[in-house]
Amino acid sequence: VYDIPELPAGDRTWIRDMASVLSSSTEGTIKAKLDELAEKTGTQVRVLTVRRIDFGQPTQEFADQVFDKWFKTPEEKSTQTLLLVATEDHRTAIVTGDKMKLVLPDAISTSVVSETMLYPAQKSNYNQAVTDGINRLVAVLSGETDPGPPKVVEVALPQSGRNFKTAE
Repeated sequence: VYDIPELPAGDRTWIRDMASVLSSSTEGTIKAKLDELAEKTGTQVRVLTVRRIDFGQPTQEFADQVFDKWFKTPEEKSTQTLLLVATEDHRTAIVTGDKMKLVLPDAISTSVVSETMLYPAQKSNYNQAVTDGINRLVAVLSGETDPGPPKVVEVALPQSGRNFKTAE
């Protein structure tokens, strides 16, 4: 936590990509969405990527410590949301302020982290993980219905004959 730079009060830096895993186009798209969300609703979402978290420290505990470091007073925390991605061990976490919990219940927060973001993060596709998580958060925080986690669609592959020579 001590390596994470301070976030000055009133700073509109939405993304701190300390792991250097997000593309510039992804950052630009996310910044535009989060700017619009902040203007429309007054709520702010921050994204933090780090390479790794100290061995044995739970991801949620680390995210809570960063949240406390960045937002010192309960008033500052109330309209904030922090989305954390640790790339080395493919972990994700989310922390919300008190007012945000009314709009974004813990069940949705948990679903965003564990169902929407976790699979792409485990495949090292951090751009997709963060984009999908932000899209879902922005929808919920804007007052729209929760789009839910991605749907799993099974595709039946066509059955084909053998393409190798058999003993017969």
